[in-house]
Amino acid sequence: MKWTEEAISDLKAMCHEGVPNTLMAEYFNCPIQEIYVKCSSLGITIGGCMGHKPTNLKRGLHPDVKTAFDKLQQELLVRMASDFTDEKETEIYGMCGDIIANVEDLINKALKNR
Repeated sequence: MKWTEEAISDLKAMCHEGVPNTLMAEYFNCPIQEIYVKCSSLGITIGGCMGHKPTNLKRGLHPDVKTAFDKLQQELLVRMASDFTDEKETEIYGMCGDIIANVEDLINKALKNR
């Protein structure tokens, strides 16, 4: 993974907040080993984060919230593809998926711009 300054800031903030490495790996869409390596190269340890509060970070969605949005979108797709879903229901699920994607985007932008 290529680590941008923004990604490094996010990683540091997540470490400080105690976000588990598995969730950080999901958030950055990389293997957990890359999280370990990057933290190590930055000198970030559990003890190293204590009392070192980041300031003015633009974080965006928490990984757990992102996962919830992803799961909801996935479930809507499953329902749309089901043999038991009629055409009207498929249309409704599709519209809901669009709305949910827009809500997720709005929340993410609002969090990054605070």
